[in-house]
Amino acid sequence: MPVDLQSSNYDVSPGLFESLRDQFTADAWLYLPEGSLVATILVLFLVTLVVPRRGQKHMAWLALAGLLATLFTLPSVASHEPTLLFQGMVASDSFAVYFKAIFVLATIAVVFLSWLDRGLDGLPMGEYYALLLTSVLGMFLLASATDILMLFIGLETVSIPTYILVVYRKHRKDSAEAALKYVVYGSVSGAVMIYGLSLFYGFTGSTSLAALSSLGAVGGVNEAVLVIAGVLVFAGFAYKISAVPMHFWAPDIYEGAPTAVTAFLSVGSKAAGFAGLMRLLYAMNMGVGLVDVEQATHHLDWATILSVVAAVSMTFGNLAAIFQTNVKRMLAYSSIAHAGYILMGVAAIQGGYAEAAQAVGYYFLAFLFMNLGAFAVVILFANRLGSESIDDYRGLGARAPLAAVSLTICLLSLVGIPPTGGFVGKLLLFQVAIGAGMYWLAIVAGLNTAVSVYYYVRIVKNMFLEKGEEGAPALSLPVLGNGVVLVLTAGVILLGTFFAPAARWVKGVAVEMPERSFPPGVAGASEGSVSSAQE
Repeated sequence: MPVDLQSSNYDVSPGLFESLRDQFTADAWLYLPEGSLVATILVLFLVTLVVPRRGQKHMAWLALAGLLATLFTLPSVASHEPTLLFQGMVASDSFAVYFKAIFVLATIAVVFLSWLDRGLDGLPMGEYYALLLTSVLGMFLLASATDILMLFIGLETVSIPTYILVVYRKHRKDSAEAALKYVVYGSVSGAVMIYGLSLFYGFTGSTSLAALSSLGAVGGVNEAVLVIAGVLVFAGFAYKISAVPMHFWAPDIYEGAPTAVTAFLSVGSKAAGFAGLMRLLYAMNMGVGLVDVEQATHHLDWATILSVVAAVSMTFGNLAAIFQTNVKRMLAYSSIAHAGYILMGVAAIQGGYAEAAQAVGYYFLAFLFMNLGAFAVVILFANRLGSESIDDYRGLGARAPLAAVSLTICLLSLVGIPPTGGFVGKLLLFQVAIGAGMYWLAIVAGLNTAVSVYYYVRIVKNMFLEKGEEGAPALSLPVLGNGVVLVLTAGVILLGTFFAPAARWVKGVAVEMPERSFPPGVAGASEGSVSSAQE
């Protein structure tokens, strides 16, 4: 039966359960990615009960098998016509599939980083990988959400396992402190967000995201309360993507958490937050309802808000990173700055969704390789040096040339230097910002890029131009570690040199979601572009 997203009064008769059963049976193969993850999570928990702790490190291969199986199911789902499932609460469309691929690729890399991270040695890794994949399952739900309830459920499913992962080294004081802060900040941001979402429900009488597009036309709406609701919801997403002013958790958590978990938060969690935010903003139609300031003087001008937050985030992140002496804290502030760059692309949705989505999608693909590549080298160096201080990187260019060169390439990509994936991604973001008429924001981003050169190149300078300890031997790095670093670095270079195929893939996949995710008649859906839900 077709799904009516405009109505929150779902049929609660026995026929509802028959409808859900029939729909699940008919479209069961569309749930293969989620089903593969759930099956792997259950197997990991069960195997943990029988495998002693010392042997659980090898359960990484079980987690990898589940992730690869999930990855292989995504192309078949992408080839299907976009469909609304579970009474319109989630969508199976190309936008969701693209971000799911990002989540899985990032997690595969993080599993390898977890294997290499000596800070996790001796810990129950079966539960660790199960929690990691549970968070990925939440990311899947968040990227597919077309309903307020599913949006929040997905967000919390992402967050709760990471609270545990941050404190996984519970014997360490810095990890315990970081986890406490993360839980408190996360709980507050979640409460703030659900309050804002409840106000949206009160205005529309529906939990459907599609109903938000009509808010501008709803009569009798208290516009001041509407503004408050929008700010509260955005605050929740700003926390997840570590954007100013909800960034305060990132430095301490990045430094105190196991480095592999930090890498996971820096890419996977951030990408999930942006996927959910883009779902929400497109539901508002970026020009209708809350977005169009010409329709009501108190309505939120999202483009301006996002632009200001982007400018402040990139400026604060880059300036704060200059003064850091710990490489993980430096990368934390770098992550805040990159949230600003990506928000610039999201704000440019007002100038054309397709181009903005392509830029954001490509940048995340490049960010995956360059940021995880940097963290991979940080883990290898920390294992051998027992330190994460930038000063201790002196002379490592001679002691570990392969890792040092790879780290240099990843850092230059984070700056946006050609020929790297970061350069192409940042170029696309600048292009859509200028195309949307946000010249001032493009100038601010350009100046911030110049500022970022200082703290990234400082690490390169320490490795290659500064003398290390006299007579220090060469660092013996594991073959697996060098292999992971080389693969990630190769991805950075390939995305910067052979970028046309990747850009076409991103354009053909990431931009199909909005026009095809809402049924005909819903504001924001182009005529004839949507296939109705299967009976």
